[in-house]
Amino acid sequence: MQRKLRAHHLLCVPLFQGYGYSDAFCSNMEACIGKMCRDPQKIVLTASTDDICAKCPNRSEKGECRPEGKDQEHKETVSGKDEMLLEALGLCAGSEYDFYELLACAGQKLTREAFLASCSTCRWYKQGLCSFENWQKGIRKLKNQ
Repeated sequence: MQRKLRAHHLLCVPLFQGYGYSDAFCSNMEACIGKMCRDPQKIVLTASTDDICAKCPNRSEKGECRPEGKDQEHKETVSGKDEMLLEALGLCAGSEYDFYELLACAGQKLTREAFLASCSTCRWYKQGLCSFENWQKGIRKLKNQ
C-alpha cells in the first residue's frame, strides 16, 4: 500500500513535538513519521488528505478537511497551502518520492517567505511551536536518522 503525504505536511513533520488535535492524531502522526523514516520508499505527494490526516478530528466523513467551523474556507486554505508549496518546491502532486528526497528538496528550496506564507496562519505557528529556524533544524535531524 502506498503512503500519502500532503505537501504542507513537509513543514509539519520536521516540527512535530507530540502536540496535536487529539491523542489519536498524535499517535498516528508519530507512527506515520516512523514509517517514512524506516521505509522511505513510495510516498505519493498530494494536495489533499493523507495518512497523517487519517486520525484528524477535523476530517469529515468524506475524508475532507473541515476544521473548527471554517468548512469550505479552511479546506480551500489548506489545499492552497499544498498547491503553493508544490510550486515553490518544484514538486508534483500524484508523483512518488522517497521521503529523504522530499526532505532534501524542501531543505534546499524552501524559503523563509514560502514557510511564512504557509505557516503564519496556522494555530501551531501562532502558539509559538513553529519557526523557520526550528523547521531547518528538524529537517537536519530527520535526514540524519
